Amino acid sequence: MSTEPKVRFRQIGSYSGPVIHGTVPAFSRAPTLDDNHLFRAFWLTTMVESGGFLGTIMMADGTAVTAGLEQVIAVYPRNMQEQGPLFKLLNRMSGMTPITYYLPFDENGWYISEDGILRDHLGKAVPPKTIRDTFTPTGGKVPKNGKQWHEAKRWAIAFHALFSLQQTSNLQTRCGIEHLTKFAKRYKSRRTDRKSVEEICYGGEVQNPQVFAECPEMDLAMCLFWNYKTNAPNPALDALQKARLTFNPTQSPEKFAGCLLNLLRTSRYGRWGTNRYDRSREHAMDVWPKNLFEGGSAIMPARKTR
Repeated sequence: MSTEPKVRFRQIGSYSGPVIHGTVPAFSRAPTLDDNHLFRAFWLTTMVESGGFLGTIMMADGTAVTAGLEQVIAVYPRNMQEQGPLFKLLNRMSGMTPITYYLPFDENGWYISEDGILRDHLGKAVPPKTIRDTFTPTGGKVPKNGKQWHEAKRWAIAFHALFSLQQTSNLQTRCGIEHLTKFAKRYKSRRTDRKSVEEICYGGEVQNPQVFAECPEMDLAMCLFWNYKTNAPNPALDALQKARLTFNPTQSPEKFAGCLLNLLRTSRYGRWGTNRYDRSREHAMDVWPKNLFEGGSAIMPARKTR
């Protein structure tokens, strides 16, 4: 007999809403250095974002709903101009499970089209504001109780039920790695002089970076970059560019790696240099050599606290 998950109220800045912590482990073990590099990057991100548990749901940060192992968002809370990637993931899920059994989109006359867009009965993309006001009424600022809380809670439980399904774990992992691959290959930002991450750090081959087998420092640094990039792409790219202009990633990978990790550790963005760094380091120590974390040559040392 299924039981209702524990739904917590949380406030983040000016936003608030329900949160559900997942309870179903997605991974049977931590990766090793023999596994694929991008899988390690996805795993490390997941362990920080959702604890590696299926069914983790966040609806208190203005994104309408954030779901999945790497916490994929429904809307971008700052510009509110476009839907987030969550509905593309849901479209992929629909190929293996009837998502409408869990998510009552039909109540609003909504459906997810083949291109991964949430649309209304006229076929038009549902505006991000409408999505947020529906899942987290109103404006992503859900009160602790009352009608709005119960509506948001209902959606949170529905998303939790869907994302708790064990059969979606491999799909979520595959989609996450695909996203990393596409971003590394195609995204060229002014923050990196219009060069892709693959060109800068991977020698043109992000899926099979041979040099990383000989340089665990570089492997660790880039996994942490992807971890941070998921949380905030632009600050992560700024750190990557600064490290790159200090040390050449190809000619001096160990020095570049140490510089990048130091920039991420000391960044003032959000909780990067404190909470996120500490949690990332804790999980990373299960995978990479101990000398990268402890001793005089450590490139990801424990953070100094007062």
